[in-house]
Amino acid sequence: MVTMAPHTWAQDTSEVASPSTTDASTSTIDDESMTDDATNDQPIDTEQWAGADAGFLSRDRWLGLPEDQRPKLPVGCRGVWVTPIPPAPDDDTRVAFDEAPLTATADYGYYHPTQGAELSGKVRISQPNRLLEADRMEIDASQTVAKATGQVRLSEAGLVSLSDQLTYNLKTQSGEFGQTQYISQSLQAHGQADALSRDERGITILKNAEYSTCEPDRRVWNIKAKRLELNNQTGRGVARQTKLYIRDVPVLSLPWFDFPIDDRRSSGFLIPRGGYTNDGGLDLSIPYYLNLAPNYDVTLTPRLLSRRHAMLEGEGRYLTANWGGGMLSGGYLPQDPLYNDADRKRASLKYDWQINTSLRSNINLNYVSDKDYFTDLGTDPLVSNQLNQERSVSLFYEKGIAGLTGLLRVQKFQTVDPSTPDIDRPYARLPQLLINYQQGQPLGWQYELQHDSAYFKKEIRDGSALESSGVRVYHQAAARYQWRNAWGYVTPEASVRNITTQYDQDTQNQNGISHQDARHDVTVPQFTLDSGLVFERYGAYLQTVEPRLYYAYSPYQNQDDAPNFDTTTASPSYSQLFRPYRFVGHDRLDDNHFVSTGVTHRLYNPEGMELLSVSVGQSYYLADRRVRLKSTDPMDGRRTSGPALEVASQLTDQIRVDSASLWMANGQNLQNIHQLQYQQAQGQLYQVGYFERHAVTQLNQKSLRQVTAGLVQPLYNQWRAFGYLQYDLQNTVARDGLFGLDYDACCWRIALYGRSYYNDLDDPNTNKPRRIIMAEVTLKGLAGLSGNLSSLLRQKILGYTQVETSWNSR
Repeated sequence: MVTMAPHTWAQDTSEVASPSTTDASTSTIDDESMTDDATNDQPIDTEQWAGADAGFLSRDRWLGLPEDQRPKLPVGCRGVWVTPIPPAPDDDTRVAFDEAPLTATADYGYYHPTQGAELSGKVRISQPNRLLEADRMEIDASQTVAKATGQVRLSEAGLVSLSDQLTYNLKTQSGEFGQTQYISQSLQAHGQADALSRDERGITILKNAEYSTCEPDRRVWNIKAKRLELNNQTGRGVARQTKLYIRDVPVLSLPWFDFPIDDRRSSGFLIPRGGYTNDGGLDLSIPYYLNLAPNYDVTLTPRLLSRRHAMLEGEGRYLTANWGGGMLSGGYLPQDPLYNDADRKRASLKYDWQINTSLRSNINLNYVSDKDYFTDLGTDPLVSNQLNQERSVSLFYEKGIAGLTGLLRVQKFQTVDPSTPDIDRPYARLPQLLINYQQGQPLGWQYELQHDSAYFKKEIRDGSALESSGVRVYHQAAARYQWRNAWGYVTPEASVRNITTQYDQDTQNQNGISHQDARHDVTVPQFTLDSGLVFERYGAYLQTVEPRLYYAYSPYQNQDDAPNFDTTTASPSYSQLFRPYRFVGHDRLDDNHFVSTGVTHRLYNPEGMELLSVSVGQSYYLADRRVRLKSTDPMDGRRTSGPALEVASQLTDQIRVDSASLWMANGQNLQNIHQLQYQQAQGQLYQVGYFERHAVTQLNQKSLRQVTAGLVQPLYNQWRAFGYLQYDLQNTVARDGLFGLDYDACCWRIALYGRSYYNDLDDPNTNKPRRIIMAEVTLKGLAGLSGNLSSLLRQKILGYTQVETSWNSR
């Protein structure tokens, strides 16, 4: 055996190292030999891989490995590239190469003190995270420069290069290969080059290079470049005179192409986005990222809409050492020919500053030129038109004094639809202070204090109403006792609430209100008692019956003349039966005297999965509800609420049913929500829902009747179909519909879908639907045309996130 360390040689020709052999589960890196034979059960020739395993590991052999030794198999691939030295983790700390021990083994060795050494016959020179192998190797006397010939292989962390000759500096890690082939385990890529060189700065240059992340015998795409420069210091690669090939057909030629080779930020083109809409025509965006400094960057996106001309979008991010960071974004389309030649503009500023461990500030400023901007020009399919653009500055307090949180903010809105009457526009809060303080034990006494004060301002300039602006101060003090054990619980609570309002001078002048009548002060005490029991029955299944009794009382105080700044009626539901608040907001103090009863039955299988949950309940009113949002609203004199029913059933591991229904006291149905979902771990999902709501004047509830459906269906091989439908039964129109197909292969993915929808502000009787056709193409390990399809499906289809996770890990 021949061994060596820095500046020291030792020779023992009487012992010849026996090189390790590779397992038959790997193949060579030669693309020509990587046909289907490389992925079947035939033995693989690994003679040129004289060291550890390297090559393309087929799925069958991958399955034969112990689970803890299997490398991650890429989605859609029939195998995985492996290297002798696995990729290093991000936190890997390595020994400096000029200080690391170096060991050499060979069948035969010759050493001369002034001329160096000659090694032949399965030569191996190793350092930590590096292995150099060859048939023959010459090393100079300084033990620095090695010249290798024959079957030369250089293995590093996650990377293997194969050539017939190499000149390599063992200390500076620089060298020159002849014609070479390479694989990268971290990128799951492979390729070849006529020549490869690397200098001491870590810059690798390949001439007449090829690159692909496809399987060796199914190379759908690859790029070829006259010169390819990879800079490990900057994390960027530069390709010159590059052509992209699909199969063997050139589809794109670029004289210069800059791309990332790791996760570091650096300037360059990002993934383009393309599509077609019925009102804008062809839509193509090519963003360019500018990494200006470690703490700030800019993305500029030139965009072409064939029927609206060109526009520019931009986004800048910044981060300071002590003053937080944020993002400034916007867009500008001059003289839109489809919008009366008007300029279309948008601007947004988001800013966050963690002042200290207890204080945090936020700025959120938004501007848009018109109400149709997001529909016509928005790039995010999740965003429909926003009628009111928020403009706020906030200061948060938390994690300081135990149990104390606070918010101080100034908030205004830009109403982008000029036809909206002033009375229907939201109030500005100039400013608002929210404080909440809680103390106590999880089981035992608990105390809570709330404060909400604000100056609400809404200017009425169009005569749609008289001005109603002013100050509102809300206080609540509550004490409760939590008593709970395995068979039941009781929670009594007593509270006192107060509202003080004062109209401002503009309101007093317009309405002719005296200073004395401009002030309203209301104080209401309240008592609630929440209690329940749990009965269990054991058998083949665990069953529970959980009755619940809830009582609430608070006296009536006349508030007909008090202003309403931001309060609305709470939506009815089963859980609302057990709440003492009919209103959402702090402009009204409820008058209550009611009892609610309910019972829940649950069924569990032996594994603990809840197979069935059925809840039914009803409220019984002991007095009329006389507090109203408006003095013109009818008084609620019902004696019962009508029953509420909720059912949830996990019928099987794949099928789930959820249902909720509410009725009025007279038996009239109030609303129904029914959903059925079928989901399989293999990526299959079906979902259908029915939503019905009847108009009820005293609840300020409008009618609604819609059907929704969603599907994700794996087809043959790697194909999937997906779709979503929201159909308005009242107007007999599809409010939103989407259908598409996607194909997820080993090294590429494509999705094509069409969507027709109305945004939230559109009237289907007068507006036409917006229709788009989008294509998303991704060449894995390179780039592609991409949109927001996954985000859209996650929002529209319940359970899509779980299905997508299982599909990507199949």
